[in-house]
Amino acid sequence: MHEYIVMNATDPDDEPLTYDFEVYSDSLLTNLIETVNGVMPGPGQTSVIQNAELTPNQFYWWRARANDSTHSSNWCEAEKFYQMQITLDVAEAPSIVSPANGATVEYVQPSLIISWSGAADSSTLCLFELSTSNTFDDLLLAGNVTSGGNTAIWTPDIVLSEGVYYWRAKHGESDYSVTASFSIVAPIFVSPNPFAYSQDGVVVHNLPAGSKFEVYTASGDQVAEIENLAGDFLWDVRNSAGEKLGSGVFLWYVRLVDKTITGKLIVQR
Repeated sequence: MHEYIVMNATDPDDEPLTYDFEVYSDSLLTNLIETVNGVMPGPGQTSVIQNAELTPNQFYWWRARANDSTHSSNWCEAEKFYQMQITLDVAEAPSIVSPANGATVEYVQPSLIISWSGAADSSTLCLFELSTSNTFDDLLLAGNVTSGGNTAIWTPDIVLSEGVYYWRAKHGESDYSVTASFSIVAPIFVSPNPFAYSQDGVVVHNLPAGSKFEVYTASGDQVAEIENLAGDFLWDVRNSAGEKLGSGVFLWYVRLVDKTITGKLIVQR
């Protein structure tokens, strides 16, 4: 679609003018493509929108003239233009790799992974979006990462609570991927269990933000208390005085805002 514009002419008798436009596909002006007659003038100039479908990658010529109630002016000199076909190289939207749509995840900080086809580029900037709504009206978190070839991996820097989440991503100037959902069902547990001091420590897994971890002997004496935890926490299996625990069965508690989770830990010396 093109817009053709001419500067308004003047009439010696001050009669109102209208304008005619013609478009041709040849320089001799024999193959008329489109004509628009009786176009009313605008302020200072007159224009018309061309609606005919032009063949791409070839030249066209257009001209215009003015008319009063009885006469028409000469046609202006025909102007030449080139109808170019422009193909935008739009990157392919990435594919969801993990978590797959409808997946159940047993971890409170899952890594989101996308991939795409085409030439590998290790410098493509990828955008990830995470929400609790499939419309992304209440965006929970967004992050940019640089791709590794045809793959990008992003891990949210917050601990997610149990529930349903929606995510999507794009790479470079591509469209967004399809929206995928996943559910977090992340049980809180400790490992290894039993524990021996030849190991690095005990990991308390999947702690929601703000968790408090407590350990007691079987007789009810408190051994350790650590507050304000999130994600996976590595405990050195020492009491509040920094001493190793003796062999035995210990009770651990993770205290949350709305509930307390408990279990047993076996320590072997």
